[in-house]
Amino acid sequence: MSVQGKETLSFRRQDVKEQKSLAVGNKSLRFAHKSPGGETVIDLTSLTTPPEMTGFPQPSSAEIGEARVKFFRNNLRLISSDKGVLIDYLSYNVATSTSISLNFTTAVDEIIIGELVQETRAASPVVDAESRATSGTVSAGATTINTGLLFEINKHPSEQIGAVMVFIDGDLQLRNVGNATAAPAADGNYEEVPAAGGLGSIIELNSSEAFDRTYKVVPVGALVERPDGSMMAVIETLAGQIDAMVPVLADAAGVPESQFQANPNDVNLRQFGDKVLKHDQLYTAYVGSAAEVDAGLATHSSMTSAIAALSAGDSIYLLKGTHTEDVTVDKELHITGAGRSAVLAGTLDIDAAADFSSVQMIKTTGLITVDGDGSFIHTTWTTGGTPVDNGTGNDVKVIEE
Repeated sequence: MSVQGKETLSFRRQDVKEQKSLAVGNKSLRFAHKSPGGETVIDLTSLTTPPEMTGFPQPSSAEIGEARVKFFRNNLRLISSDKGVLIDYLSYNVATSTSISLNFTTAVDEIIIGELVQETRAASPVVDAESRATSGTVSAGATTINTGLLFEINKHPSEQIGAVMVFIDGDLQLRNVGNATAAPAADGNYEEVPAAGGLGSIIELNSSEAFDRTYKVVPVGALVERPDGSMMAVIETLAGQIDAMVPVLADAAGVPESQFQANPNDVNLRQFGDKVLKHDQLYTAYVGSAAEVDAGLATHSSMTSAIAALSAGDSIYLLKGTHTEDVTVDKELHITGAGRSAVLAGTLDIDAAADFSSVQMIKTTGLITVDGDGSFIHTTWTTGGTPVDNGTGNDVKVIEE
């Protein structure tokens, strides 16, 4: 990664460097939309409630507006019935607080479910950065300090401390009232010299001295130190591996390779890397084709082999595609698929020994049988007939096609 200068941030993007507010969310919000097909934008004020989701409490336009989706986009999670979990910036962008731009065209009857989770997310991301404090010496007779830091000029104009604090020989100095031009008669100790775009990096002291003085300039607010084993550096080392995965990933997702940005900037790479690292930790096993196993996108080429390798309480993610086999779950497992396009071409049997298991976001062509107790089968499609529930306390809601 390129560094722009000693003791400066790797990024000069204000949206990364200056975010300090906590995105805590106003309230938990869920919405669902059934597309007629051919859509590239979801208007949150004009949603079509899927008739399959009987009784779903669609939020009002006022509730959508109050949720401030664009501001709290880090808390937004989107799931497609065809594509599974959607990734921010890769699969979609939050255009406004009431609209979401998709980086694909929806299929006919594709269902998009969104959830804005009520949880605290720090909007001050740990970026790859050096400490932003700077120090040095003001030589005898000199008045100029080149901090090497970009900061906002005349921030908090009614006060005498703005975006940075300036210390001379250990004493806190005050900015000239109104950030007036540096002069011995000015009311204060220094001027913040503007450069361009409301930013600057020069401190001009009101007067010189006949001896050397030490200075330290510290930005007001939290300092971001370089984390051990920089996450950005780790993600960048994966760039070559990601490039090699793109053809297989594009084929698995059913989208052209051009949809994957060829040269992502550092911010986009970080966000994509965060998603990859996050999803890598969500499931114990991933089931896909042999090619996806070879490409590192899946850990097993069949559900049966994954089940045999796992322990009770583990989880499985079924990638998009047709997986031909009859599956028996013989222990407590939690199975999630990539949506209706993750097809299990065969029967699915939740054995009596598999109490408290769960299955969601997959489609089966064979009969679903639940012999265990306390299991959860939701948002699942089947062409194999009405599921058979032989257990007790099960919650089975399957869409029969």
